Amino acid sequence: LYQKGTAQIHDALLRCWASAYSKRNLAYRRAHGLEKSEIRMAVVIQKMVNSDVAGVAFSRNPIRVSDRDHLIINSVWGQGEGLVSGGLDADHFNVHRVSLVAMAKIVEKTHALTQAPAGGLRKTSVIPDKIKQPSLTMAQVEAVSRLVLKLEQDFGSPQDVEWAFEKGRLYCLQTRPITNLPPAALFDADINGGEAVIWDNSNIIESYCGVTTPLTFTRARRCSLIDDLRILGKP
Repeated sequence: LYQKGTAQIHDALLRCWASAYSKRNLAYRRAHGLEKSEIRMAVVIQKMVNSDVAGVAFSRNPIRVSDRDHLIINSVWGQGEGLVSGGLDADHFNVHRVSLVAMAKIVEKTHALTQAPAGGLRKTSVIPDKIKQPSLTMAQVEAVSRLVLKLEQDFGSPQDVEWAFEKGRLYCLQTRPITNLPPAALFDADINGGEAVIWDNSNIIESYCGVTTPLTFTRARRCSLIDDLRILGKP
C-alpha cells in the first residue's frame, strides 16, 4: 500500500506474483481441484484512498449463519489493513437489514495505520479524544449498510466488502462473495420442515474428523454427558 516510485512498485509487483505460490494458496488450489500449472496473477495499480476511517462489512452474518436479519460492519481509524490483518481492535456494528437500526460495540482504538511519508504504512497513535469515540457516525453506518445491501442485490449473493471514508466520501474498495454460508434452501420452510437445523463439527473436529453424521453426534453427546456426570461425582 502507498507505494511510491518505480522501484517500490516493481518490488510490490514481484511480491504480488510470488504470493500466488504461497503455501496457503497452493493448499486452497489443491482442496478445490485447481491446476497448479495454470496459476496466474493479475496486479492492479491504482491510486490509494487516503482514508480517515475504513473497515469491512458483511451483508450477512458470517459467524452466526442462522441470523438472516442482520449485517455486520467493523471499522478502525486510518487504513483498513490494521483490521484485515488482525493487528488492531475494531468497532463492531450489528445492523438490522431492513430498519438499519444498529447495535454498536465501541472499543478503545489506541493506534491506526496511516500513510508513511516514504511510502507504505506506519503505525501511529490515535489522539486521546478519538480513542473511545466511535469511528463511524450513525449516518456513516447507514451509508455502509446501504452499500453492502446494494452490492448483494447487484451480484445476486451475500457480499464481503472492504470500504473506506476519505473526507466524508464513501468508497467501495473491494467486494467478494461470502463463501461460508449455508445454501438458501436451508431456510426454506417447504424444505426444512419449518425449522432450520445446522450440523456443526467445529467443537469436536479434532476427535471426530470429517462430516458430523447423526450417529457421530449421538456418540459425542453421550460421551460428553458421561464425562460431565463423572466430574459431578454422579453414577
